[in-house]
Amino acid sequence: MKIVSTVIPTKNRHEFLKNVLESFRAFVEDLEIIVIDDGSSPEQASRNKSISETIPECKYIYFDKSKGAPAARNYGLSISSGEYIWFIDDDDFAPPQAIKDVLKFTGERSSHSLAILLPMNAMYQNIIVEQFVPVEKENTFDIYRDRGHEVTTSGAIFSKKIISEIGGWDEFLVAGQDTDLFLRVSRLTNFTVLKTEPIIQNIGHSQRITRAVIKQQIGKIQFLRKHWKILTLRRRLYYLLTLLFWMPLFLNCGFKVYVHLKISKQT
Repeated sequence: MKIVSTVIPTKNRHEFLKNVLESFRAFVEDLEIIVIDDGSSPEQASRNKSISETIPECKYIYFDKSKGAPAARNYGLSISSGEYIWFIDDDDFAPPQAIKDVLKFTGERSSHSLAILLPMNAMYQNIIVEQFVPVEKENTFDIYRDRGHEVTTSGAIFSKKIISEIGGWDEFLVAGQDTDLFLRVSRLTNFTVLKTEPIIQNIGHSQRITRAVIKQQIGKIQFLRKHWKILTLRRRLYYLLTLLFWMPLFLNCGFKVYVHLKISKQT
């Protein structure tokens, strides 16, 4: 049995899928790779299947109707055999050194760490826009209920035991699934930070969930209703204000300005 299972949900993005799978090609003997195609068009599904088949022993699962990324991840979890699960988005990228360090760490300390965090770089057109270097004291339940998490689940590895214990991904949430998962995991265990090469998060394309303002608003309402009792007053007020003033819309505009300013300074 391979100790780490990598679950990659995808839909109509064969270019992204090809890139992320290539990052794992050299490690197929040491980890399990599972691609869940969440309702791609027949043409895209054919490409996704062909790309997946170029990776030895890669499991390709196709949903003929989209069930959403959380459902795709939960299915990947259900068929995985690894002791650890790495949910990585198809538009992100794991450098070889990061994969090596994850495999070494989980192999040596598989019985001790139930949740592991990796550094991440948010990239736009090959330029680093923001860097996330997590530290353990900033990634606790008390911090998450007050301020939220730092990295996405592409930069996290969870034991299958802890994910199963919390009931997997919440398929009802239309946005903020990462935030919900980190919060629930942090109630049961502490995070261990692994120092390695950062995971690359591609923030430059239009299909990211953070660009879907309506989904963001609905997701915030769902998250508030689900976790109202455990969130701090400051976190509740933050969510209420972002809902009231439609902050995701303005944050998207502000983010574009911020990104272009960063690019201008670096070029």
